[in-house]
Amino acid sequence: MTPEYGRAVLTADAAVNQLLGLAERAYGAGNFSLIVTADHGGHGTGHGSNDPRDVTIPWIAWGQGVKQGVLEQATVRTMDTAATVLWLLGLKEQSDWVGEAVIQAFEPSVERVAARIE
Repeated sequence: MTPEYGRAVLTADAAVNQLLGLAERAYGAGNFSLIVTADHGGHGTGHGSNDPRDVTIPWIAWGQGVKQGVLEQATVRTMDTAATVLWLLGLKEQSDWVGEAVIQAFEPSVERVAARIE
């Protein structure tokens, strides 16, 4: 929790705010979904171990079609984010991928992009 870290958090927060503003102008308020995550956790000055602080990441889904509250399945792996984005876009992931779409984060009636294009 150094001063540099605090500044980085403020910068990231401002960037997310800017992204939300751009998305609202492009798609309309509430007409999009957003996932905010990190590529890895960390403790001290290192990362990369099996320590829960290294492998636990924030995974926040917000917006159209997202269920409110905490996921029942609390384990979301980094590679699940890409699979979830592809699922939202209505695209299939490569067969050798290990990530799985976190569909339980979304309402059953979520209208995915591919369904709107067809």
